Amino acid sequence: MKFLINATDVNGNSILLPTPVSMEVYASLDTPSNALVLTLPCLNPTAELTHIDVRVDGKLVFSGIVDEQTAAYCSKGCILKINARSHSALLIDNEAIPATYHTPSLADIFSKHAKSYGIKGFLGDNGVCDCDFTVKKGVSEWEVIENFCRSVLKVNPLITNDGFLDARVNRKSVHYTFSNNRNGDLKFTSAKVKRQRYGTLSQVAYKLATHSDYIYACPNDDAVERKIIRRRLLNLSSNAPEFNEYRIKSTIQKSKADSFEITIEVPNVCITELYSTADFSDALLGEFTGLCIKEYAFIIKPSGVFSRITLCPPENLKVL
Repeated sequence: MKFLINATDVNGNSILLPTPVSMEVYASLDTPSNALVLTLPCLNPTAELTHIDVRVDGKLVFSGIVDEQTAAYCSKGCILKINARSHSALLIDNEAIPATYHTPSLADIFSKHAKSYGIKGFLGDNGVCDCDFTVKKGVSEWEVIENFCRSVLKVNPLITNDGFLDARVNRKSVHYTFSNNRNGDLKFTSAKVKRQRYGTLSQVAYKLATHSDYIYACPNDDAVERKIIRRRLLNLSSNAPEFNEYRIKSTIQKSKADSFEITIEVPNVCITELYSTADFSDALLGEFTGLCIKEYAFIIKPSGVFSRITLCPPENLKVL
């Protein structure tokens, strides 16, 4: 693999960094911001860095802002450690200005809450909210974007590696098949299948008025079938009525996110595409099809290069 790492310092100078000793690029659907931890030889005095791009075999796997850099001397010489997050970290770091928008579109939300932070544009239909959309104090810019996309567009948004807000319902994705049994499939060195019962809700009970009882209930049929008993209560009396259904079902949906996962390590492969589809097969662990990538880590260590992939059923990520 060929690595090309470019950084920009506080004076605007472009710096070509050496091949790293170790590196980890991490991304998850739980956050819009990818993370980078980089350790490399410190060959020359380095000014304060602001931005960094990492390419592997010509493919951009990380572009973002430097959070922390540390130069240190040890028995092996001088090393430079860099911690960075993708540009979308600014959407998490900045609080949104409270506002109420009358029938806003995705373009309106993008213009008010993403464009000024360097997000290049949005992918997907310019959907419109058919009612007022309120931004409350204390939420981040990303929470505004995420709430709009999930409640209005019915899609989980993400920020692409090249800096676009992706709000497409149907995303083009790479398909992977992981198996040690068949020729042509990606071979793995380790795999684990996790079924988690804790945290999954079987029912959400709710009330619509302050002084009423919790007389309404929404079940999670999957949890009931798995004989899970776990209930949560929602007071929707102060909620905008048009978003009640979304809040109820999203509460159940979030509880399902970690209920089933397969984690795999694949040597000498750089996989950095969230939402990509995947199949997994193993004689002892089982055969699972129609999964998707919910998080990945691309890792370089002195012992080798590998990708760590976490798969889950797409219905656990579905926006209702």
